[in-house]
Amino acid sequence: MATRTGKKKALVPQPHGGALLKGGNDGNRGGRGAVPSLLRERLVGSFEQRIPVLERIADGVPIVRVEIPLSELVGHVSCPKCGKAFMPDNPKDLATVTVEAKQSARPSDQIRAVDTIGKYGPGEKHEITMVSAEVKDRLRQTVDLINSRASWESGSLLGAMEGVWR
Repeated sequence: MATRTGKKKALVPQPHGGALLKGGNDGNRGGRGAVPSLLRERLVGSFEQRIPVLERIADGVPIVRVEIPLSELVGHVSCPKCGKAFMPDNPKDLATVTVEAKQSARPSDQIRAVDTIGKYGPGEKHEITMVSAEVKDRLRQTVDLINSRASWESGSLLGAMEGVWR
């Protein structure tokens, strides 16, 4: 296929047997892909459902199921009555017995969870809205001032607003 400059573009063979123009068609940006607002809406819902998981990871709550050979626990177990360390009759028998337990996320995973919550929790800088009571009151006064007359000349309105915002 000839381009606007008159040069032919090379065809790049594809695994399915077809071919594409190298670099695509001049002036064609391609399609939009997924509609961003729909995709974003779905991802926000998905993210919101997983916030409790992030919070548990960040807090170090045991969340990962693991199987631990009982032989590895022997040195950490003691009798609740006498306090002596547990010693099995035949330690080799314990190698085949496992105990299901939960373990906390690794510190690096906890840090990533806190970072993710911090990055997406408060929103982006342009999304954060913090208005003091004083500013809210001044905005109310400004609206009342504007509504107090049917029409304003710009100079007189600005002059009147100076009293509110000083």
